[in-house]
Amino acid sequence: MRELKANPIVAAWQVGRPAISAWSIIPGKLSGEVLALLDFDVVTIDMQHSNFDRSDITAAITAIQAAGSAAGVRIPWNGDPGLVMALLDFGLASITCPYVRSREECERFVQACRYPPLGIRNSNIPRASGYRRHLDAYFGSVHQRELVIAMVESVDGLEALDDIAAVPGLDAIQLGPSDLVLSRFGLSAPAAEAAVFLEDAHKRTIEIARRRGVRAAANAGNPARARHLIALGYDLIYLGCDLFDMEDYYRGVLRDLGDVIGTTPPAAT
Repeated sequence: MRELKANPIVAAWQVGRPAISAWSIIPGKLSGEVLALLDFDVVTIDMQHSNFDRSDITAAITAIQAAGSAAGVRIPWNGDPGLVMALLDFGLASITCPYVRSREECERFVQACRYPPLGIRNSNIPRASGYRRHLDAYFGSVHQRELVIAMVESVDGLEALDDIAAVPGLDAIQLGPSDLVLSRFGLSAPAAEAAVFLEDAHKRTIEIARRRGVRAAANAGNPARARHLIALGYDLIYLGCDLFDMEDYYRGVLRDLGDVIGTTPPAAT
């Protein structure tokens, strides 16, 4: 009988290195499956900014796991405990809530993720336990198997970051740079000022995470940015995005062929 696999994010931390996750927003299972066959620690599916429905998400999770990797999910929004519980029951290495602005909002999310006494999650016979085959092992190590991550993406959230990080049952805090800048500056952010603001926010995130005993996560668009964030002290990096990486690749290919096809595609904005 196959044993339950250890959480690969936690396994990376145990050997002293950051974990690296792919980021998938292409609905269906093929993209997630392809990413799972690479050397990422986990493949994270974004339900917030994509068209994944419940059928798509379960197919994608299954494909990722069948390819030998682990799946994470960012839920669409806070306030749907039924969705949170269903996703965790199906088997996830991590679950992330976007736009957490206060301790109370974080507690609401964590309670949906955790069994009593920390939360309100119902007892079930989840797929995550191998359909009853490993119930004792699953329930005995569930907090290490299912990481709970809160995203801070607003000025209000940044100001409440210390209180958010102190919520029992939370494993990691993640900074959302795009929405954080939008919250601070609006749609027309001055580039230099926004860069300084973000760098200070990253340093504050690391400092609070270390003091509160939780991990810190961030997204990086390229390896150079990932190296910078890792040097700051981040423990979990979401690298790239399948849809936009595909777009960037083909934009470059078409640009290289511009003399042949008589056009030059616009640069990425």
